Amino acid sequence: MTQKHLSFRNTYLSQFFKSPFFLASYVGIALLCAFLVYWAADIVEPQHLGYGFAAATGLIVFIIFTTGFLNRLKTNDALDRKISSLGKLASSHAANWMVDQQYIATIGLQSEETWTFATELTYVIQPESVLFKAHQRNLNKGASYKYFMPDRPKVHKIVADYKRLHKFQPGQVEFILIPHSEFLFYTVISVYNVRTDLPRVIEWLPNRNIDTWIETDEEHAMIIAGIGETLIRKYADRYSSQHTADSATKIQKDT
Repeated sequence: MTQKHLSFRNTYLSQFFKSPFFLASYVGIALLCAFLVYWAADIVEPQHLGYGFAAATGLIVFIIFTTGFLNRLKTNDALDRKISSLGKLASSHAANWMVDQQYIATIGLQSEETWTFATELTYVIQPESVLFKAHQRNLNKGASYKYFMPDRPKVHKIVADYKRLHKFQPGQVEFILIPHSEFLFYTVISVYNVRTDLPRVIEWLPNRNIDTWIETDEEHAMIIAGIGETLIRKYADRYSSQHTADSATKIQKDT
């Protein structure tokens, strides 16, 4: 059954259950059942009638549980088919575009300059994470970073946490704050090997229930790097690292 047919069927059933005809039928069936019970009370002994009610109740409960179990099996089967399809997709493409924290840490070690576009920072301000420890190693060996983030109080607090947790040289790390209304990135995107002929881009899958990133191809990596260059030319003078440091310090003191 196609998606169009499923949508039509669901809409039709929803309208049917909300219709006055269904409600009238429901009331009519209830009244009929009450009449049958009243009629049977004059013929069947109360004890036997109780047995009948118990048997009917048990049958109804059995049907409900059986239906629920079958629906669950159907759902699990659909989920297994979807997982199998994803597995075939990943297998056919060698799944080398799906990466984890360890892979990102390795890429970071090879990058002298990294740009990150993000609405918030997570792993680099979580001391127990793999990316936090790799980030510290990169700072110690002199790697530089630019963070493009929306200009809002929450980000100021994040910047203050970053400065509290990491040690770096003046100019080594810059936070370029973009007006919140103009910041269009909805996930975390990092560009490694910036200003080289082979930039690499890692993008976090925007789903908090999984811990997975993807690596884009070279064409899209060049596009993201170009966006960074445009943002630097447009906002770097107005939102410098010094401006951010002053704002972050003020926020930290206020909190």
